[in-house]
Amino acid sequence: MYRVPLVAFAICVALSTPGLLQQGLAQQEFRWKFREGENWDVAMTQELVNEMNGKRVETDQLLRLRWHIKEVFENGSAAVEQSVRHLRLRSGGQVLIDSGDPEPQENDAPITARLRSLLQVKFTAVTTSRGEIIDVQFEPEILDRLKNQLGLDEATVRNTFTQESLEFPGRALDVGATWTSTSQTLIQGIGAVKTSTTYQYVGEEAIDGVTLDKFKITPAFQLDDPSRALVKQEGSSTLWFDRQRGRLFRAISEQEFEINRSEESSEPGQKTLQQKNVVKTVVQYSDATE
Repeated sequence: MYRVPLVAFAICVALSTPGLLQQGLAQQEFRWKFREGENWDVAMTQELVNEMNGKRVETDQLLRLRWHIKEVFENGSAAVEQSVRHLRLRSGGQVLIDSGDPEPQENDAPITARLRSLLQVKFTAVTTSRGEIIDVQFEPEILDRLKNQLGLDEATVRNTFTQESLEFPGRALDVGATWTSTSQTLIQGIGAVKTSTTYQYVGEEAIDGVTLDKFKITPAFQLDDPSRALVKQEGSSTLWFDRQRGRLFRAISEQEFEINRSEESSEPGQKTLQQKNVVKTVVQYSDATE
């Protein structure tokens, strides 16, 4: 389950990429392997540059999550409890929060106090061995707190923490094999976003002495809101899957979006607002250290 905010994913590269161990590979069938009681640490760093009508704001964040495998079912699916362990968020050169403590502090700025509600997020995702998320369960009081303190509705919270997944097709794959999936997500302030995702198995690659399987992902987004036009979407994303451990090892993505939004003006006709986003994201998976 590779999930980051809806800004990742990617253009496929040639199968002759240097460093890949592709010669003579047999077909491979990939599965997530969940072991009841295991704990995984997931660390995500993200850099965002946002431009709105010429105004530029740079934001970066570090988000550390703990995944606890609560239960594994006979069919290989698992109930995975995910919780936020630490959040660092900086915007415009100002540190908004850098903490793992959800409790308010005496010196908290108002925005910091509100952001601490994100540290209370905990939910359980039921996921198949193919990586398909079939159910997500949040505690109602957490959703209420996020709505009251940050103005986030339930759809946005679900989207933020459970978006994209490395979902395998359930069949053996040759190097170069591709498959697709479609989904629709509600994003607060934007509306429904339809996504068609193309996956490609690139081959094996050795990193730090470990043989991993490399994938490329290419998304295509479509906005339902007629007042918004997605005039540019470019990017690249690479995922490395550890077949022996049955989980992702690392994911790196770069994505660029440009959206034009029309709105009513005091003058005759409509005016167009231009928004540009450039996002770089790195996600690292590892065994829990504590």
